[in-house]
This record gives sequence, structure tokens and C-alpha cells, in this order.
Amino acid sequence: QLEINYGYVCVIPLAIGSSLVFSKLTANETVYELKTYAKTGQIVQEFFSSLRTVLSTVPNLSRNELAPTRSGGIRQGALFGVFIGWLSLITFIVCATDFISGSFLMTKKNQSTFTISDILIVASIFSQSIGLISFVGSFVQGLSEARGAAVSVFRLIDEEKDESINEAEVWEDITESRSNINGDIKFNNVNFHYPSRRDAPVLCNLSVVARAGQTTALVGFSGCGKSTCISLFLRYYEPSSGEITIEQ
Repeated sequence: QLEINYGYVCVIPLAIGSSLVFSKLTANETVYELKTYAKTGQIVQEFFSSLRTVLSTVPNLSRNELAPTRSGGIRQGALFGVFIGWLSLITFIVCATDFISGSFLMTKKNQSTFTISDILIVASIFSQSIGLISFVGSFVQGLSEARGAAVSVFRLIDEEKDESINEAEVWEDITESRSNINGDIKFNNVNFHYPSRRDAPVLCNLSVVARAGQTTALVGFSGCGKSTCISLFLRYYEPSSGEITIEQ
């Protein structure tokens, strides 16, 4: 009966549209979750590499950075629950509406061939169809998470073509480009903060000269930036501002 199928046909765009919205929101939450995990991972790496420094300066930093990750996971689970609940709500509302409209059709004289079994067959088929869509919801969630994670993966692959951050030529075995470094090492107004802790400056306007042939000592308490100076000189990191030069 076409009359009883009209309600189900109108609901199909709602089910498909809600799946697309759920996929988009899940992908956004996945990107946010990956960013927070990456930031926390950098802090953990710094924690194990400089245990005393981290314990003496920012002991609760990793715990604070995990809070957004927890809230992101809660939002992701809530989105999945709302999606499944929305599909169930659509199913119950349409089934109830069609049972009511079917009862009116059965009372009409020109619809005497319309029986309760027709309503049950159509309602059962529609309920099973929506149920299959809800089962697909978990796969849609996994696909959306994969899409969100793929962004950072392809960004990492594309970094190979970025000359500003890729310094592969440093490792090229070219004998002609080799030279002995025998000059003064100069830090000129160097400012630096770690990428994972932009609100905590490590070096502020550092200016120092290490003379060739002389011994220069960096002395200070844990966390003052001694190892950071060496890491900057070896170009493990780039300074936020200022320059590091080797004067021949």
C-alpha cells in the first residue's frame, strides 16, 4: 500500500542526513583528540628526558593536558549515543504514526483489503532497515576517525617537500661540503619556548659567545636552559627569535 509507505519514504533522508552529520562531527572530534594526544606525548617525552627539570617546574603539566583529551572522548561517545538514539526515535515515531494511519485506512470501505498484516510487514521491514543503519553507525564512526587521523599523516608526508622544516641535505654524504668548524659560537638575543609549552619561555634574550680554543661553561639550576642551548646549537629545535652563528 502506497499510503502506508509515504511516511517511511519521508524519513529516509532524515536517516541519511543524520549519518552524514554524525560522520562530520566525529571527524572533527577525532582531529581535536589527536592534537591533544600529540601535545601530551611531547610533554611525556620531555618528562622522561628531563625528569628533574619537569618535577621541579611543572609537575602537573601532563595531567592538565590530559583533561581536554578526556572531555573529547566523552563528547565522542555522546555523539554516538545521540546518533543511535535519534535513529531509534525516528523508528518509533514513524511506526506509531503508520499504525494509527493504517487503522484509519482499514475502516474505510474502499480499503477493505487492507489488513493488519500489511501494516506489520511494512513496519517490520522499516524497523530492520533502520536497525541496519544503526549497526553501520559504528563503522561510520571508525571511518570518520580514520579520516580525521589521515589529515596529520598526509601532513607529515607533505613535510618532505617543505624546505623550511626539511633539512635532509644536512645528512647528504658530500665530501666537498665538509669543513672543520673552528670559530666563535655566538647566541644573539635568542628566545625559545618548546612547541608543547608555548606559554613557558625557556630562553629570554640570551646572548653569549663561546670563544674558539677556550672552555665555556653553562652553569645554573635544573631547568634554566643549559641543555636547551646545546639542542638549539645542534638544530634539534629552531629558536623562536634571535640567531645562532658560527663566526670564522
